[in-house]
Amino acid sequence: MQQHPDPTDVAMERLRSRIALARRRLADADRILAERWQVMLACETPSADNAYRLARDQEAQVRKALEDLEASLGRLVLEREAGTFKGSIPA
Repeated sequence: MQQHPDPTDVAMERLRSRIALARRRLADADRILAERWQVMLACETPSADNAYRLARDQEAQVRKALEDLEASLGRLVLEREAGTFKGSIPA
């Protein structure tokens, strides 16, 4: 008899992988934002200002995506724990 992995476990592993990737992207976005900030301050040009705004917006999008992924993982953990406790509470 072949056992299939629990769908919740699979979903949680996928979310953990996506969270790790999003954290790397956020670190890159933070680094780029810091660079654009320095260029904006040094150059004081509309082009440098625009590059900074684009980097800031990109960083915010990546941060939001990471927060959403972490919230999804948290919901799965809570659902799993709620399912575990349902059978152990007498009526």
